[in-house]
Amino acid sequence: MHINPSPQDDSLEKLRAAVRVGETQFELGEETPYSAVRLKTITAKALNNARQGKKVSADTTP
Repeated sequence: MHINPSPQDDSLEKLRAAVRVGETQFELGEETPYSAVRLKTITAKALNNARQGKKVSADTTP
């Protein structure tokens, strides 16, 4: 019997892979500190991308 993974299983595996990448970056000291300035930068970039009609990454949407 062959069981096909559900879309939720695929999403969960993608999330786990992203977390592994982040953990590795953290271990290597490659993290970016979160701050009010960083939040403003992220927000400005997101708004600019939206104005330009750029697609939102599937990694950042539910």
